Amino acid sequence: MRVVTFESERGESVGALVGGDVVDLADLLPGDTSQAMLEALIDGFADLRDAIDTLPTRPVTEVRLRASVSSPGKVLCVMRNRPGLEEGTAPPYAYLKFAGGGVGNGEALRLPAGESSLSYAPALAVVVRGPVRDVAPGDWRDAVFGFTGFVDVVRPGSFFTGGEDWWKSWDTPFAVGPAIVTADEVPDGLGLAVTGSSGTVTAADPGRPPVGTIVSFLSSVMTLRTGDLIACGAHDAAVVPASAGSRVELDVPGGGRLVVEAAA
Repeated sequence: MRVVTFESERGESVGALVGGDVVDLADLLPGDTSQAMLEALIDGFADLRDAIDTLPTRPVTEVRLRASVSSPGKVLCVMRNRPGLEEGTAPPYAYLKFAGGGVGNGEALRLPAGESSLSYAPALAVVVRGPVRDVAPGDWRDAVFGFTGFVDVVRPGSFFTGGEDWWKSWDTPFAVGPAIVTADEVPDGLGLAVTGSSGTVTAADPGRPPVGTIVSFLSSVMTLRTGDLIACGAHDAAVVPASAGSRVELDVPGGGRLVVEAAA
């Protein structure tokens, strides 16, 4: 199933995409915000799924899709380009983003003033089903509701190594894909395609480290809660420069296209 957050004449709501139509789930879900409704859907998905099929649909063209996770409790970004991750000799450390900095498809990413050498870092993101702690790598699907696209804006830094080969970013903006693909419909071989000014890069994702390793490690040091986002890390080949007017497109299989443009 594909789950979306959308805006209509009734306000912001959560829905399910069925072909070219959207099913408004507001009548099934408690909560007065789209994030609260999403978290209620995640927590009660097994019991609600059959009821979703009985609700009326409307064309998705009649609504405006927003960031599929509008107000995550935590946003964790795995520093995938750290030395040792590909060889499996380093844990998948992550940094916390300012969780209120997210935008959706077609919205502008406001770049911080006075910054140079900014880049887009596109990745797949896990939408957490929790609360969970100490998840075994093989049980990662128990802690994952689904996947969506994620585009971070990062700057080069030297927080750990003293060099320019690391990336760090806490207060820069990010974008979240228009749909969550539930974990039961995600194929074993995930992938993404990133289009920037130099063309399109197709990459396997999450690759190394795999999702199970990421979820297991992060849940060993903190509680992961329903509605949290974990960006699984950007491929070096997919990291492209970000400046005012630059544009990036991220395609996630089944999850739609996330298109964002940077603005000063």
